[in-house]
Amino acid sequence: IVEQGLYKSTDGGANWTKSASPAFQESNGSPSNLNDIELDINNNIWVTTTFSSWGFNGGKIIQSTDGNSWSVINAIPNADRTELEPSATNANVFWVLKQDSSSGQVDIYTTTDAFATFTQITTEPNDADPNIPANDFTRGQAFWDLVIESDASGNLIVGGINIFRSTNGGANWSQISEWYNIAGLTASFVHADIHGAYQRPGNPNEWVFATDGGLFYCPDITVAAGNSSAILARNKDYNTIQFYYGAITDVINGAGDDLLGGTQDNGSPAIFDAAAGANGFTDVLGGDGAYCAFDDAGSYYIASRQNKVHWVFLPSTAYQISSGTGGTFINQAELDTNLDILYINNSTMSTAIVERISNFQSGQGSVVSNNLTDALLTSSPTAFKVSPFTTGSTKLFIGTVGGQLLRADNADTTPTFNNITGTSFVGSISDIEFGQNENEIFVSMFNYGVTSLWYTSDGGTTWVSKEGNLPDLPVRCILQNPLIPQEVIIGTELGVWATADITVASPSWVQTYNGMSDVTVVDLDLRASDNTILASTHGRGMFTSQFTSSPLSVESDDFAENTLSIVPTISNGEFKLISQRAIGEIDFILYDITGKEVYRSNFMMNSNDKSFDLNLNSGLYIAKIQSESSSVTKRLIIR
Repeated sequence: IVEQGLYKSTDGGANWTKSASPAFQESNGSPSNLNDIELDINNNIWVTTTFSSWGFNGGKIIQSTDGNSWSVINAIPNADRTELEPSATNANVFWVLKQDSSSGQVDIYTTTDAFATFTQITTEPNDADPNIPANDFTRGQAFWDLVIESDASGNLIVGGINIFRSTNGGANWSQISEWYNIAGLTASFVHADIHGAYQRPGNPNEWVFATDGGLFYCPDITVAAGNSSAILARNKDYNTIQFYYGAITDVINGAGDDLLGGTQDNGSPAIFDAAAGANGFTDVLGGDGAYCAFDDAGSYYIASRQNKVHWVFLPSTAYQISSGTGGTFINQAELDTNLDILYINNSTMSTAIVERISNFQSGQGSVVSNNLTDALLTSSPTAFKVSPFTTGSTKLFIGTVGGQLLRADNADTTPTFNNITGTSFVGSISDIEFGQNENEIFVSMFNYGVTSLWYTSDGGTTWVSKEGNLPDLPVRCILQNPLIPQEVIIGTELGVWATADITVASPSWVQTYNGMSDVTVVDLDLRASDNTILASTHGRGMFTSQFTSSPLSVESDDFAENTLSIVPTISNGEFKLISQRAIGEIDFILYDITGKEVYRSNFMMNSNDKSFDLNLNSGLYIAKIQSESSSVTKRLIIR
């Protein structure tokens, strides 16, 4: 938080300096929270602010003529987020979208004297969607979707849930998109939640819009109003779906990959008998998809929308089975496939609650729902796991946002809660997984600055860290290789990592890219029939792999040749070691041309770069960078 502020680089991003201008500080000296940077037609720089982490409003209008000296020109009152747009033809004209700090609705302001004064535009876009207030085209979501752009042709574009165009500076508006078929409106389908509007250079009529549903292209903005085909989706082979959960089986139709997921604002997509490569999915539910699961016998599957709706899908029908009264936006849940009982987070602001849902295959009117509470359950659940080793009842393990780990015996009837939290647990629990028996448990955390991996072999009586050389990053999920139990993989903020031996005191972790790259892996699901792994990512769709009986090699892929670089390669001794990913502990050794060691340093390479300022003689040097299992060499010249 203290790093908030304005930063400037004069060497292409190799180094950054934070501005110390009082314009970027609040009255108590805390940094302002900056939101938007724009250039006017005279190359003056303009910056706006949003709600501060220290409780200060946004809305400051800050200007500089040289990027060094800054002045607060004015302030939009009662503002949280502010989006600024300069005119493309008049250096004194600007527009501002303001998220009101009290109501959350959006107001539009304009100035004709470079913010010496400003006025509110009262003719706001009125979205034809009956669920959106006439005075707020973002429907209270300005913290998420808020766009304003203008051009030299007189177009003024704003976006929230849908897109609007004005040709007279905001005096009048035309709605040019709809995210569903709104009665009485003719407009092109564009997925809801607009995040960007971009005009094509050299052709003022062509625009591209960025949304929660991908990219949309308009070849001629002048004919977009009243036209259902003026804006077209352009998402073929553009894989950016943000999954929250994923599930895999092969029992729905008896063969092939059956996949189901819950996604950010793109529903719950499913495909049965998928082929290798990219596939076309069909949404079984819309909106923000969340938890999903397959019945082990293929009799049904579960999909959900946020915390409000959990549906069961049977061969001939589907219906809601959860109460939808509590829980989080993307809600945690777990299916006991043996007893056909669903457990979900149903917590309120004051009470931690687990909702138990049973008898859901007998028809919507027969669904039985019970709320489970206990004095030990003091914070909202963030992870569930049903033990596969107890089949006559449900033994439910619950991880919480406060770092608790509880075991609820007989959760299917009258549960008895037991606290098996590790004494050193800090952070929020993201995943709970079993090893070879019920006493062998893995727990992961999804906070920074904490121990992210814990292991017990005695059911939670004692816990040991399995962090090893893992960089400081949140861990989302964990799986053990059932064919070689000492092998474990984890899903993190930076893709999948693996260790060849989890049994050692300090495991060695390496990234296992294989086409995935640095993307948040939120869920790992295992199909036991053939040990196929489904990795669901928050940004690049789904990936599959497979556990095998061949031991994992951690020798070959620790350092790719292009992972590390030295910049600049010719210097006076000041240079940086730049990494494309977090590596962990490394030795950095410099040799002169005769092979003599002239410098050595051991450090953690968990950030993007490491700076050096060495006093060395002119000449050619060889840098050897090595981890526990791999090494690479680089050349550099000292002048």
